Amino acid sequence: MSDANGPRVVQFRGAENMFPTLRELDHEIGELGKQYLAGEVQKTEYEKKLLILKKRHREAITKLQDLLRTDSEAAKQLRFSLYANRVVQVLLSGFIGGMVKELSPTFDPDRKARYPILENIDASMNSIEVLDELAYAGILSKRLYERLARCPKCSSHSLVFLRLKCPDCGSMALDSSKLIEHLVCGAVHEFEEFAADDQIKCPSCQEPLAQEGEDYRIVGTFSRCESCRIHFDEPVKTFVCRTCQEEFDIKDATYYDTYTYAMNENLLAEVKGIIGLPVFKTALEEMGFRVELPGTITGSSGMIHTFSLAGAKNSKTVAVDVVESEGEVDEKELFAFYTKVMDLKSTLGVLVAVPRLSIRAKEFAAKAFSRNDVTYVEANSPVEAIEQLKIKVEQSA
Repeated sequence: MSDANGPRVVQFRGAENMFPTLRELDHEIGELGKQYLAGEVQKTEYEKKLLILKKRHREAITKLQDLLRTDSEAAKQLRFSLYANRVVQVLLSGFIGGMVKELSPTFDPDRKARYPILENIDASMNSIEVLDELAYAGILSKRLYERLARCPKCSSHSLVFLRLKCPDCGSMALDSSKLIEHLVCGAVHEFEEFAADDQIKCPSCQEPLAQEGEDYRIVGTFSRCESCRIHFDEPVKTFVCRTCQEEFDIKDATYYDTYTYAMNENLLAEVKGIIGLPVFKTALEEMGFRVELPGTITGSSGMIHTFSLAGAKNSKTVAVDVVESEGEVDEKELFAFYTKVMDLKSTLGVLVAVPRLSIRAKEFAAKAFSRNDVTYVEANSPVEAIEQLKIKVEQSA
């Protein structure tokens, strides 16, 4: 947002620009896989390029995480840019309203992870992309849900199956059995040898077996090949891809990871305040303001200040911070807001406290808010605060 007669609103400082980079790398990795499947890229060249792209992807994520960890203002700007997305607003409303506790994937017939809640909000958007961006920004936490083996030849995971084979002849016709010890006489036999007529009894002493742990116990398991009849402890484990018929070992597999997402509890208060912001935006727009959500304004000192939203109409600028708390909004929030507004010129600053300011915060406001262009409102909800905000804006005209 810019205004010829008001403070200059600037662009973000770089954190949000990392998302296009990550998307571009994801696209390049996908295109490389298609080229490999089509035979346009040889295996050696494919593996080399894939290694480079994955390294760049990891470096981009690390760079973004380092930036957000060391620059709290950039982190806040990035979060606020995501809050402005309507799909994000609806999703986060579900989290804070208790309708969504944890977002886990479902799988379509091709075993591709899907998140129906987001698809129901907007079927055209890439739900995994949105969720990952929210996780990178720290709004959601991300936890590994399932790891599926990918074929190293065609990169498919939808028709990859585990094979258990005989270590001697390679047959998949295997059977497994248990070794049982009869605690009364000490005899050890295969479990099927204890089956006699319609009961289970020891083949050595002919005593019946009644209760595991009392008169018998399992001492081990083994496998048997039905083709060559050898016995062994562990079968050979491989994978086979039914898409391209490639058989491969676990050391050659790549993986398709899926995740669950949950609300970052540390940002719950911030998110609760943000969810009502579209309502504030609409209210100011109805009063003739051009509104940005979030709003970033350059102060007299040259510092960049971020607000929940900012609006401009002719020579008038409004900067609003919405702060919501479970109990009371304390003086630290009020002081941070006051410090930002003091660096601005010709700007009405309004702090919206939901549900109310603490006593110490009110005492600070009574002493510090001597200028008529910095004030606050209290309300039990963002919706209740709108009428008060309108009055404050009209009174400053």
